Amino acid sequence: MLEMHHVYFQVFYPIMPILCRDRFFAHVQQDQNSPQVKALSYAVALIGAMVSPEHHRFEVACEEAVRTHVDLCERDDDMSAMVSLDLFQALLFLLRYELTHRKIARAWITVSRAVQLANMLGLHLDSSQASGSELHQVLPPTTDPLVIEERRRALWTLYICETYASSRARQRPLLREAQIDIPLPSPGPLDAHFMLFPMEKLADSYSINDAEKSRISSFAGIVLACAVSRQCQPWAETVATINPRPTSAGSQSANHPANQTSSKVVALSVQGFWDKHFSLLSVLRHRVELLSPHLTVCAVQSDPVSFGLYVYLCGIDIALQETAVAQVEKQVLSPAVAADSVKRSRAAAYRLVGAARGTLPRNRASGALMARPLATALHVLARDLCSRPDDKSSSTIADSLHVLLGALDRLEETNGFWHETVSPVASLLKDWEEAHKNRPADSWAMALLPE
Repeated sequence: MLEMHHVYFQVFYPIMPILCRDRFFAHVQQDQNSPQVKALSYAVALIGAMVSPEHHRFEVACEEAVRTHVDLCERDDDMSAMVSLDLFQALLFLLRYELTHRKIARAWITVSRAVQLANMLGLHLDSSQASGSELHQVLPPTTDPLVIEERRRALWTLYICETYASSRARQRPLLREAQIDIPLPSPGPLDAHFMLFPMEKLADSYSINDAEKSRISSFAGIVLACAVSRQCQPWAETVATINPRPTSAGSQSANHPANQTSSKVVALSVQGFWDKHFSLLSVLRHRVELLSPHLTVCAVQSDPVSFGLYVYLCGIDIALQETAVAQVEKQVLSPAVAADSVKRSRAAAYRLVGAARGTLPRNRASGALMARPLATALHVLARDLCSRPDDKSSSTIADSLHVLLGALDRLEETNGFWHETVSPVASLLKDWEEAHKNRPADSWAMALLPE
């Protein structure tokens, strides 16, 4: 297992930086027989096996061992194995494995267990605020900066994974954001040189000044992006239920009391929609500005977490704009009303094309959670291709669709969930190529659309 442990720290640690390497190896050697340490040891090995082709054959055995030892911890009579950061971290690694392998039902159950354990351990609170009770077996207070940061990063990792899992499972998040009262993650690897910086809490992140901005790591950036996503998700679901239809000639008169009441509700809903839409766009702009050091070309190409952050923010931008486009269609408004959202959605999609032409994660496990933004961008560009199949720019659109489909192949198996959602796009592209197979090769433009 030692080899797989090292694979995690060498390959996957930058993406999921929740363990102090020295503490982990010392813990494994000193307390080899405790079920919580065994659960964590097998969970780290599971991630190593997941990302290393040489060790794929150990995945099933490691997964079974993790589940066995997690169950042993939960059956512990004196609760000592339950009141453990090791057990919580083991659940996080198991959750990340399940999400990567599209085991969404299992992942949602693991999310539920992890959220309940986090609440029991008081990980959402500073140790000075947490108090014990029969249902709250809080972790002991500590002044060790590495242990403090491990606890904080563990909770924020659950927050990140649950954001994705709740979206895929179409469930509301179980982790209550308003109750999270710990600072954002500090920058830097968890090693002997780690320094615990004073960080703002999520609720206070809008007041971060320029000096504090430099301490926001790309990992903390993912947390901030997830906060925006959590605001967008219930709003988009609510918008989907608003579907007013124009009164037909054979229907009741517009002066009928029922229609007057319905019109008032729709008017309020429409007004509320645009207020919320521009409010969320303002939040997104603030996050992009705050995280701008991690969104440069250099950062995106050199840091896999910055790359994921860039892709994630583009995906949120597209989702916001596409919700506005859908609302315009439902309200049967002039297409001119949606023109700006269509333009912005297209621009975000082409930013993803540019990113996909550059450096992608080295393995599918590293980039599995980036597939959704790419799939969304594919649908946006497919709409463009449908609206102007014989336009001069159609070759650029087709080429960009190829780039995104190729990127999706590198992030997910071809029979994966997001591949299934874009299968109509692949069919559309195939039909377009068949209809334009005699087009000169030099018409396949490689340049991106201007901003």
